[in-house]
This record gives sequence, structure tokens and C-alpha cells, in this order.
Amino acid sequence: MFKRKKETDFVYFGEQKVEIPTLNVGKWKLVMENLESLPQLLVNVLAAKGTDDFTARLVVGTSIALEEVVTLVAVVTGLDEQFIDDHADLNSLVDFITKTVKQNDLNEAAKKFRAMFAKINKAAENSVGTPL
Repeated sequence: MFKRKKETDFVYFGEQKVEIPTLNVGKWKLVMENLESLPQLLVNVLAAKGTDDFTARLVVGTSIALEEVVTLVAVVTGLDEQFIDDHADLNSLVDFITKTVKQNDLNEAAKKFRAMFAKINKAAENSVGTPL
């Protein structure tokens, strides 16, 4: 009859209740369009591990990554980035991302994507002789 929302279907950014979304194809496209520097930041910070500038790269990378996370959360929720900056704390952002990943079963989607890519690569290797 009536589906009641579970405690895990939302988080609070300040006093604002934010629903955990189901990521449809349109939202995935928006996420991919707005995912700019986060992967490269992670690579840069990891590459600097053990060097003299590791701390500086970590601090700058964390600041830029946090800005990008806010942008991605804004895209997915439809909330204004400034609202998220003003009301969401780090714990609520992490909870939101964790619950979104869990609700949309992104780990399983990633496994399926890797398996599909491996099949495509194998087929290309068999037909051409060189892997992608």
C-alpha cells in the first residue's frame, strides 16, 4: 500500500532532509560530466607519497576534492552548491555518498562493467591479435 521510507533513505544537511537518490541514466550522465579532476587528484597524491611535497599535495588535493564532491552531491540532489557548503558537514557528505553507493549497488555495477570490458577486450584480442 504505502511504502514508508526507512531511516537509511535520507541524510540531513543541517536541518534539511536529503533523500538518497536512485541514479538513473540522466543523473549518471550529469555525474560523469561533472567528474573533472577527482581521479587525477588521487593519482597525484598517491604518486607524491614519500616525497617532500606530499603534505602540500595532500592539502591542496583534499581541498579541490572536497569542492568536487560538493559539486557532485549538488548535481545528484539538485541542491545548490552554496547550500551544501553552508549546511552539510563532512560526516553527512560521507553518509550521503555511502548510502547512494549502497542504494544504487554501484559495487555490483562496477563488477559487471569490468567483466563486460574484459569480454570486449578478449574478443578484440582474438579478432585482431592485440589487446585494447
